[in-house]
Amino acid sequence: MGFRNEKVRAALLHAAQEYFNRESNRPSLITVTRVEMSDDAVAHIFVSVFPPESTGSAIYFLTRSIPEFVDFYKKSIRIRNVPHITFLADPEMGAVEGGPTT
Repeated sequence: MGFRNEKVRAALLHAAQEYFNRESNRPSLITVTRVEMSDDAVAHIFVSVFPPESTGSAIYFLTRSIPEFVDFYKKSIRIRNVPHITFLADPEMGAVEGGPTT
């Protein structure tokens, strides 16, 4: 991974943690676990959700919030080309939380 991608990845991780800490509802805890950048400018943001049965609704909320998150991200970090954002449940965290590991 190049230096620029590493900086973008770290900035996205921090911005996502900050944004969703403020914007998510309190019945479920959404934690950004990692960000993976692909070569074609797609950022996959992985999250864990507690309780695990709220994962589907949390991913739905995150996906609906992408435009607002991108605006927040653009204001906090100077970047010309914002990568395409996707949110995914982190399969590695399912075993830790007791949820499914598919």
